Amino acid sequence: MAKRVLVVDDHGPTRTLIRTLLESEKAVQFEVVEAGTGTDCIRAHANQGPFDLILLDVNLPDMDGYDLCRRLRSVDDKTAIVFVTAKGDLKDYSA
Repeated sequence: MAKRVLVVDDHGPTRTLIRTLLESEKAVQFEVVEAGTGTDCIRAHANQGPFDLILLDVNLPDMDGYDLCRRLRSVDDKTAIVFVTAKGDLKDYSA
């Protein structure tokens, strides 16, 4: 059975790259759902979930990725969430 991954990033080429990498994996089959905003993520999570993994950007145009993570956790404490970000300073991870 395919692993379901929700990719949340406002940068379309990044979503495409992640989708391509996951779908090219031979050992495990992945079903990828994309969201470009926090609002799209919440909608996809509610309407297309459950997911095995959520890859979540920190900087989204409509909400902070940390706040979005908290909202997701309030309704789903089982799904793995991994932050995907271009931020590189340790101070960025103290949320």
